[in-house]
Amino acid sequence: MKRLGFLSLTLAALFCSCAKPEGPGAKPAPDVGLSLLQADKPALSRWSELRGQAVVLEFWSTWCEPCVEEMPRLAALAAKFEGRPMRFISVSDEPRSTVAEFLKTHSIPGWVAYDGGEAFRAFKVRGRPQTVLLDAQGRVAARTYPTQVTEAVLENLLAGRGTGLVQEENEPQGAAAEKGEAILSVRISLAEPAAKRRVMRSGPGMFETRNLPLSSVLPQIYETSSQRLVPPPDLSAASYDIAASVPRGADVHALLRQAVEATFGLKSRKERRMADVYVLRSASGRPGPGLRSSESKTAGGYSTEEGDFSVEGQSMPEAAVLLGEAIDKNVVDETGLRGRYSFELKWEKGKMESLRKALRENLGFELAAGRRAIEVVVVERAASKSAKRP
Repeated sequence: MKRLGFLSLTLAALFCSCAKPEGPGAKPAPDVGLSLLQADKPALSRWSELRGQAVVLEFWSTWCEPCVEEMPRLAALAAKFEGRPMRFISVSDEPRSTVAEFLKTHSIPGWVAYDGGEAFRAFKVRGRPQTVLLDAQGRVAARTYPTQVTEAVLENLLAGRGTGLVQEENEPQGAAAEKGEAILSVRISLAEPAAKRRVMRSGPGMFETRNLPLSSVLPQIYETSSQRLVPPPDLSAASYDIAASVPRGADVHALLRQAVEATFGLKSRKERRMADVYVLRSASGRPGPGLRSSESKTAGGYSTEEGDFSVEGQSMPEAAVLLGEAIDKNVVDETGLRGRYSFELKWEKGKMESLRKALRENLGFELAAGRRAIEVVVVERAASKSAKRP
């Protein structure tokens, strides 16, 4: 495999001098409610209801290939611990209908929860799959990935002696630096020609793609939609593996932008351009029956499939951009609504008139064609000719 770009820095001196170890004792898990499927109760209100049981919280989504691949292994673990004080809960931020449909063809051990993203926010989960282990007192024992959850780890958890995992929730910041490990790194490589699996995931301080073209990765790196990114006209279709990790609290996307631009000889800028758009606005001056106000102060989750779109706790400008992603068009919010909202839309696949009808009847909105000035990210070739041209 030809390696195109590599940056690896160890910042031990900086972090060892300023790290402040946390006090002993695990942190209590955020007390969030969960709506449940395939459980003996419709909902879990608080972790105290599971007092005396260790909990394996698996954060996943139906579209996440690594999540689905790990399900048989987690099911085998759940079978080994059946009858012991351990609860397996798989948490999705997708709508109930999406999760229920998935369960018709896939087996998931234990309880399955759907919550619109509240638990994801409370546990600060930004990528998936991700696993959080709670001890019998309802405290966070470790934050890890399902591949690291073994029978030995769960035995340790049940015995109350931690988990044995190296990177635990309560490990002091800077501990990796004390061990001499790289805590900031970026790797960009050409994907193996025979690779078939495609992966994109991100989490606190990390980002990873496998076997994806830059055209799919650039919108994520520049934190915009594919409709609002203008790539170089000669961008190739080659696929790459990209992996980045940064210290806690650092901006992994900022590092990726620098690394990708340096590797491929690119530069970027933001500008406003006139574009053909769809304008989302009120049809009657009153919200429709399907529009629910949210008390959340931060963005929640969203789910999109062809003909099925839902958001939780999004502002209307955010929801408009996400809807644009779902229909591959630029959508601009002119509803005048403030605050955050949740809603679900279903329409006949590929038929714009069906979408307009769903918007009008469920949300009280209309979708009209127009032209507006929108902010776009322009990615173009830098002056230097020495970098690899993707």
